[in-house]
Amino acid sequence: MKYDIKNIVAHKLDSIVLSCKPLKLNTLLWEECEERGENIAINKRSVPYIFKCSSNSNFNKKTPYLGNFFLSGQGGSGKTQLIGGDKGFRSPLYVSTSWALVAGQVNEYGIRGASVNQLLGFDIYNKPTQTYASQFGQPAVLIVDELSMISLQNVNKIFELYPYSQIILLGDYEDGMYYQSSLSQELYHPTSYHLLTSDYRSIDEKTKAFKSHVRLLMRQGKPILKYVVSMLPSITKEEMALMYNMDFILTGHHSRIAEFTELLTSEQNHYLVMKHDYADIAKKCRGEESYLHGEILDFPIEGRTELTHGFTVHAFQGKTISNKKCFIDITDLRCNNDIYTALSRVRSMDQIVLISRSYKYVNWIDSTYFYKF
Repeated sequence: MKYDIKNIVAHKLDSIVLSCKPLKLNTLLWEECEERGENIAINKRSVPYIFKCSSNSNFNKKTPYLGNFFLSGQGGSGKTQLIGGDKGFRSPLYVSTSWALVAGQVNEYGIRGASVNQLLGFDIYNKPTQTYASQFGQPAVLIVDELSMISLQNVNKIFELYPYSQIILLGDYEDGMYYQSSLSQELYHPTSYHLLTSDYRSIDEKTKAFKSHVRLLMRQGKPILKYVVSMLPSITKEEMALMYNMDFILTGHHSRIAEFTELLTSEQNHYLVMKHDYADIAKKCRGEESYLHGEILDFPIEGRTELTHGFTVHAFQGKTISNKKCFIDITDLRCNNDIYTALSRVRSMDQIVLISRSYKYVNWIDSTYFYKF
């Protein structure tokens, strides 16, 4: 055995629970033991060295390490890598709102994937269909990512439909708020969570400090626009067209995407996958060549892709821009969360250029930016 048998204090269906110090076995074990990092499942063996419990969380006596839990941290903090790369989990199923994001994790970690709609029983056109459980049974482990994009109602429904799965929720959440964009007014708020404070996505200290200050302003309930504009270069969309070279343009609404696509005449283009079927999903999960709804390609597929030079912030959540510029249509983003989501897609703030329409002034009312052009 890899682990000393005296450190085994309990076993579950999908894991063995260890303690660095032997615990007295009794029926009241979980009620009596303190909340401490040593009491973790074998498939989370590195938890005490990585997880930092939020100081303001009211942990109950039953440690959230032993079952369902919420793992929080900013984009690039290593949440998905920590869970997806841990081979101790039995048959994990990665779930998110974006098929493009699901496809990437399926490829990278060799795990199964599904969309939230598929999990709950809706197809990509939002028509009722069989739930994942009715087709394939209850997965042992559910990894549900991008919680800020999933409504409270759907999170509760996941718990209801999958009572026998260990459910691991991932999101950028701290001090009672989500930092990233949301499509719902009513979101799931955990009673306790594990916070990762790392920032592996940012490659320089200047970018880390910039993002950290933006997050501080958001925690304080302040607008971030003035600070962001003071720290980054701003240009017009016509000036952007002269600089564009297979870069990424992030905006707030689909209507603006058409404007950018019409403006740019680059010989190299982005294409967005618009259709897939369940055969494509099966191929992707087997590691075969297949393209799923929402993936970005640099070549067209007849009947399945459309030319695009821009993307909404919501559609781009979860992605990383490694070595291209990120043009942010700043005056089309109306709240802190959307702006922060756009800013945090890059590895260095030197990649970011703001596209700004000339405006007379801007007001911030009820957490929303209102521009006077």
